[in-house]
Amino acid sequence: MHHSGLETQIEGVKDLCSDRNKCSDDIIVKLSDANGTGEVPDAQSRDGLWKRVFSNGWNTNCPNIHPGPIRARRGVESMTQVGTWKVNLPAPSTPSKRKRNENVTPNAHRLTGAPAFIKPNMNWDDFGVSFSVCDAKGSGASAKYVALNPGWTLQQARAEAMMHWDEHEVERIIEYNAKLAVCFARSRLLALHRASGSGGTTLPQGSRPVGTLNEVAINTDDFVKLVTCADKMKEMATLVNESEKIASARPIKKKKLADSA
Repeated sequence: MHHSGLETQIEGVKDLCSDRNKCSDDIIVKLSDANGTGEVPDAQSRDGLWKRVFSNGWNTNCPNIHPGPIRARRGVESMTQVGTWKVNLPAPSTPSKRKRNENVTPNAHRLTGAPAFIKPNMNWDDFGVSFSVCDAKGSGASAKYVALNPGWTLQQARAEAMMHWDEHEVERIIEYNAKLAVCFARSRLLALHRASGSGGTTLPQGSRPVGTLNEVAINTDDFVKLVTCADKMKEMATLVNESEKIASARPIKKKKLADSA
């Protein structure tokens, strides 16, 4: 059975003194920066963090498990159905792929009438968002083969795809960062609790009480920065606005045939 090596235990917000209640304020700040929520350390944000720390009966005699790396984005989270295929999609483009598929029955998700999807692609090192058209398995295809949903335009399809991507990305990132914040706050609490001597346990010099390994190294750089399509569009809007100002101040004349050479 796990034991922290401390005779006393902290098992709820009620057990935290004022200093302990504020001991993870830096974690709240870094979490807010990563999530873009604008939260600051105050009574509400601290209460929210500590309630998560002590959720499911956790106390300072329980294991503190690092959540590990963030899970991969699922296909259904990144792709949005925007229509169906007008035709059976062409065979793979390269000779090697064609050879492998010569006698293979066409995939049902690439046949006429099968769902067609759009997937936003974030250009992390540049402005904007690009889009790719794909089948249900994520394999690419040309937009010319797509019959859009009734009444939809291509721009609406792209906008819907961005909204779908953002909704799931916000959930994925914030869920992971919250788990990481809880792990870090628990680690901070365990370290402070042990250092204060409140456990009442005298240990031989150089010994390591059971559970010290659960004091996970706190590295707030591990928080994943949330970047959405909407964020990229705001950057693009700023770029367009600045470009229009410059173009208005320094218009480029387009030479016509009637203009002298």
